[in-house]
Amino acid sequence: DLGNALVATLIDEDTEPTIGFSIDPTVISPLVEEVREELEIAPVDAGWSTSLADDFEGYPDQYKIKDSSKGTGGNDWITLVPAITGTTVDADEIAAAVEAAALGSGRGELPIIKDAQPSFTTEDAESYGELYELGEFTTWTPGTNRVHNIQLMADLVDQAVVMPGQTFSVNEVVGRRTLDKGFEYDCAIVGGEVSCEEDPVNVGGGVSQFGTTIFNAIYFSCLEDVVHQPHSIYFRKYPEGREATLGFPHPDVAFKNDTKAPVIIRTSYTARSISVTFFGNNGGITCGSERGDRTDHKEATTIYRADEEGAVAPGTEVVSNEGSGSWRVINTRIFYDSSGNELKRETFPWTYRGERRIILMHPCEPKVGGNGACPVGVPGVTGMSEGEATTTLASAGFIVVANPVSTANEAENGIVLSSSPGGKQSPGTTITIDVGVWDGTDTSTTTTQPDTTTTTTTDG
Repeated sequence: DLGNALVATLIDEDTEPTIGFSIDPTVISPLVEEVREELEIAPVDAGWSTSLADDFEGYPDQYKIKDSSKGTGGNDWITLVPAITGTTVDADEIAAAVEAAALGSGRGELPIIKDAQPSFTTEDAESYGELYELGEFTTWTPGTNRVHNIQLMADLVDQAVVMPGQTFSVNEVVGRRTLDKGFEYDCAIVGGEVSCEEDPVNVGGGVSQFGTTIFNAIYFSCLEDVVHQPHSIYFRKYPEGREATLGFPHPDVAFKNDTKAPVIIRTSYTARSISVTFFGNNGGITCGSERGDRTDHKEATTIYRADEEGAVAPGTEVVSNEGSGSWRVINTRIFYDSSGNELKRETFPWTYRGERRIILMHPCEPKVGGNGACPVGVPGVTGMSEGEATTTLASAGFIVVANPVSTANEAENGIVLSSSPGGKQSPGTTITIDVGVWDGTDTSTTTTQPDTTTTTTTDG
């Protein structure tokens, strides 16, 4: 390749001609492009390194808020990582260096230029001031599949950086929860009720616990709440009225970074817990919370459903879920300045609808969409006369068809010998009655004649 780049030039042609040698840079340039990726190193933006305390086993409460005041972030810490300048190469400079080596000692230094600047410099990072832990929240994670789903979502969110003015959305980052992404089936609230079926809507079930965890981290980091929605049913493992459910594309959990510094989201977990930690700089503002009493109590809404299992008899009702009443609760987020003085208050009202009281009825009942033609017991008519049996069955709403059956017993003439079907049948069902018809003989009155056979014995 270098031979192809060699250029020989005749010098001083009119006096004493000589030959001069040089390197053609247009030949060197494509050779440089072939190895440019090996020679150049991309610059590295400045950033922050965080270390999280991962021992949540000692938490005495169902959930715990760590002190979010500046400089008291527990065992969590954050440090600035300076930017690194990248390297570049210039084809013309390399051609000149190759020519110098070729005409000299045969060796030389490859010109690598350390001039590739990062898009986010150390100075940029330092301009935001010191970053520290804004807030952290932890909840417990019972179960198997739900723990897997929660931890997978935590991994997808971990290390996210939200710049000032930007909005962070859990659903935008994680996307739809699918089996292909590694999410598994688990219980979820579907149509206002807890469902644990292996249905597409249950893929990623349980991740609402991550929604509750990150929402509370947002809440106590004093960041602007953009959207969140508590559950319609209250679960005691979550802070009452201060929790969030997740679905796709809605409900979502999103916040806006309304501070002047980046916000860094870190997640961590154990087999029993999930924790979300926020780092940033909000000027030393901290947040507390007050929860009001329950108000606007209402009884559980009652709904009727058809019993598809066939266990509920017509005319009866079976309560499958007692349900729970509804109530309203208000949480108030209180903002404090770095000196502990109250700055403002923000209310978060929510009404829990509660579980509905579910009553099962036979599918025939009008309350559950039936036509009212509920099955009734077929009267027993065996032994009745044909007329009496027909009247009895017709009065119960059945259609009667008589089937004559020959009988040798005169007493059974015109009498119902059997009927079918039996049990419980819907009105309008055809009932067949077998009616005896005497064939003219009566074996029931036959007399046995005495034996008149004579036996003779002869002496031999």
